Amino acid sequence: MKGKSVLIVEDDRAYSTLLATRCQQLGLKVHVAADAMTAVDLLSEQSPDLILLDVELPGRTGEPTEAYGLVMAATLRRIMALDLPIIMLTGRNDADVVWRCREAAVRHVHKSPQSWKALRAAIHELLEAPETAAAPALILEESDSACGSADIPQTSRPSSPKILCVDDDCDFTLALCIRLKELGAIPVRAFSGTQGFVVALAEKPDLVITDLHMPDGEGNYLIERLKSNSLTKDIPIVVLTGQRNPGVLLHVRSLGANACLSKPFAMSTLVNELNQHITLPALHAAV
Repeated sequence: MKGKSVLIVEDDRAYSTLLATRCQQLGLKVHVAADAMTAVDLLSEQSPDLILLDVELPGRTGEPTEAYGLVMAATLRRIMALDLPIIMLTGRNDADVVWRCREAAVRHVHKSPQSWKALRAAIHELLEAPETAAAPALILEESDSACGSADIPQTSRPSSPKILCVDDDCDFTLALCIRLKELGAIPVRAFSGTQGFVVALAEKPDLVITDLHMPDGEGNYLIERLKSNSLTKDIPIVVLTGQRNPGVLLHVRSLGANACLSKPFAMSTLVNELNQHITLPALHAAV
């Protein structure tokens, strides 16, 4: 296993330090993240051979969220298309967690004073195998399972701009994406600021449309993350919000948003704004 690396995603500093030490003793290079978003940032810069993932990770509020690690595992598999092995670490050993780990195509290791033996065996098995074939993740994020697929069937025209639509209103994003597809764009959906940032790193959209008020990462948070990351800082951002407070709208622009439109809005107004940053094939062909 010499020369291979592992990403440890664990908010318990003492436990992550212990894991890091033991993994280093196996000859592994170790990266550590205390929360999901730090892990996503590391994955955009590093290419680990294995992920050790805590099942309960802090969400946007900083509080541990039940099974958030499983949500992250499914997102990495399905949205970021990562096929590297994942071992889920959890103090829970109930049937529901075990089943969800299997559905997410991740290995399950129960946290206990004796867990290192089982974890070490799993690490050896996964990293010393000639090939590790990842099973497709069947579990979706909660927002996806409630709202349908996280994206819209895409066209294959290379000239079509990809637009990421981020809003927790599933009906609104679906209607918007249908209209954008009619205009020749490739629409992709996300349902929270946190998920939006993950999707932006994976999909590299030409433009982002986002709401402001969403669970697990509001629009302001998403804008700040996009503008602070070298891979996404140049992506134009258009905000659609029910807010009409001038101070709020000015703050959004100060964070780096290119435009801010208040709901309800005319589709023609949005299209005119989009045309300032991208070329919509349907409109271009009509000229």
